[in-house]
Formats: sequence, C-alpha cells, structure tokens
Amino acid sequence: MIRVDKNEQFPLTAMILDECSGEIVSSAVVHYRIVDETETTTLSGVFSESTVNPGVYIANVSISGSGSYRAYATCSGYNVGTEDIQVNPENIYELTKMNRSCTA
Repeated sequence: MIRVDKNEQFPLTAMILDECSGEIVSSAVVHYRIVDETETTTLSGVFSESTVNPGVYIANVSISGSGSYRAYATCSGYNVGTEDIQVNPENIYELTKMNRSCTA
C-alpha cells in the first residue's frame, strides 16, 4: 500500500514479467488508471520506461482528494498488477510544522 498526502507527488512503478519465458518485458506501452472507492477513474495515463532499468515503468502522479484509491497497471497481452493508495486528508508535514512548539 502507498500512503501519501493530498497533492503530494509520488511514483507509481510497474514491471512486466513474461510468464512463458520468465523475462522482463521492455519497450511495451503500459497504461495506468487510478480509481476511487466507487471505481470512478480519478487519473489515467501512460507509464514511461526507465532509461536506467529497462522493463521498469514509472509515472509520477498526485491525487487531490483524500481517501482510498486503487491503481491499475495494464498492458495488452500481460498481467501487470494493482496497488492500493491511501491519501491522507491533511498534509502531515504541514500539521507537524504548525503544531511544533518554538522555544527561543
């Protein structure tokens, strides 16, 4: 599970494994779709393949609303996967900063 704050940018990653050959698949078009609890699409797009690690696909995203979400990664002909995402209603860093006692 991924835990983030509202509007925090975070990476989604995916890797495709060819189940027949056991090889990592590179140069594929991998899509992502992030849905809320009612399965309504919140975000969608295409992963970029890593230039450092072929076969690893990355997308940097942020979600503006709090709650529970699920990210689906899909690629024609392959099983890719899902990831649960929990978005905090408040930015934890900002709350901590506001509540920090200052002593001089």
